[in-house]
Amino acid sequence: MSAVRPYCVVCEGKSEVSYLARLAKFLGEEAAAQGLFASPVGFVGKPAVHGSGGGDCKKVMSAYKQERPKNPRTSFCIWVDADLYIRERDDDPDVFNGHRPVILGRPGKNPPFSFSALAFEDFLAMHFDDELYGEWKSAFSAAGHFVHPLHGCDYLPKFQPFWHRWTGSGVDYEKGELPDDWVSAKSLRNLFRTATIRTCWPRSKT
Repeated sequence: MSAVRPYCVVCEGKSEVSYLARLAKFLGEEAAAQGLFASPVGFVGKPAVHGSGGGDCKKVMSAYKQERPKNPRTSFCIWVDADLYIRERDDDPDVFNGHRPVILGRPGKNPPFSFSALAFEDFLAMHFDDELYGEWKSAFSAAGHFVHPLHGCDYLPKFQPFWHRWTGSGVDYEKGELPDDWVSAKSLRNLFRTATIRTCWPRSKT
């Protein structure tokens, strides 16, 4: 019996696809270095990762419903950012609560949503070392991001200095673009240390 367990990841867009590609590359290299037969994570066929073209509940559920019949024995994961849902909760609680059963997941019908903190870049910041992560957290807390998530036009200019310091490059961060060595043993250890910070799905005020 095969020990391989296939998953299909329905995600918001190319940022998540890029990250998973870097993760698969790193784990593949680690497996080869340790003399393993195969990487514990990898892309098999297509679509192992399916971008929905946005994190809106209707878009990701539409993408999931397209892929589910093609992969009836595959476990699914829906990976999106939480910022859209928090704004929805604050602006129109009725709409948010209407999506809530879908977000939580219904066994046998649809998988629960997994959130990369508030914005995908929050997830990237969780790979920073403790000092830089602390500075990032303080700066974005002062900007009110963790209460009212910033839109990209406001977020990215604040994020760039932290990105430059971590990558050691003057090249700006662009969505969907990650250095080949972004995922490393060091960055994953940092991620595991900070993984409990703002990673739960957005809770209703009621």
